[in-house]
Amino acid sequence: MSLTPQLQPTDFAKLETIKDRAEREKALKENWVFRHEEPQGTRYTKGLHPLSTKRSWQSLDAILRSERNSAEALPYKELRRSRILAALGAVTGLLFIASGAATAREGFDFQKLNGANAVMLGSVLATVGLAIAAGVYYRRAEKGYARAVNIYNDSLGMRLGLLTPNGDYIPPADAAVDAEGYILTEDANTRIEGAQQYPAPGPAPAPAPAAPGPTTDTTAPPMSAPPPTTAPPPQLPPATSPQQAGFRPRLVPRPVAQPPVDALQPGRALTLLPRR
Repeated sequence: MSLTPQLQPTDFAKLETIKDRAEREKALKENWVFRHEEPQGTRYTKGLHPLSTKRSWQSLDAILRSERNSAEALPYKELRRSRILAALGAVTGLLFIASGAATAREGFDFQKLNGANAVMLGSVLATVGLAIAAGVYYRRAEKGYARAVNIYNDSLGMRLGLLTPNGDYIPPADAAVDAEGYILTEDANTRIEGAQQYPAPGPAPAPAPAAPGPTTDTTAPPMSAPPPTTAPPPQLPPATSPQQAGFRPRLVPRPVAQPPVDALQPGRALTLLPRR
């Protein structure tokens, strides 16, 4: 623990002298221990400063010892046993290396065990067993530190007067709170009694039908000649009765079909062409 960079301990004597509500809210965020789930495991930071370094649980020893409740919850026994078992495992590992070097010339024989071979076999089994036991107590110590972090955060909130012993947030005195504990407003002059009833949305009005218009086909067939353009019909004057126009109808003789010009010229033969 002494070789690991520690988080800065909290000065609770100074925090308990803060009277302003906004200052206490700020102090709670700055001294709160936050968890961050990383691929390499759970990491911890004090506050939410963007430049703060995320550290492992071994860095929590100094900050958890600064609060008496979290200091009492630290897993001293598990951590001490883990250290002792790790030290014994290191000793048995050295004994295994020494016994292996002593029996290097004769070799190892399971049928005819001598003293050196027995020491080497016993040291191997002891090293493996002590390593497993040290890992179990090490994992328990890690869980104990995670539980002590929760106690530290709760004690910090209670000392600042912002959390109840159950861990619930204490709203300001002028805030309006609903039945579930949510803050509705922080203004003392604005109170909301009960839930707000909003009218149910009615059905959307149906869109007005569009006026029927001439349907035109905008898609032209591929590789087709453009349709012939027709001139618009001439604008005729409005029809008037003969009495209004002031004239009498007269008869126009029907024109008689005239023969071709060639047929009227005398002395010209008529040429017959084959039908095409």
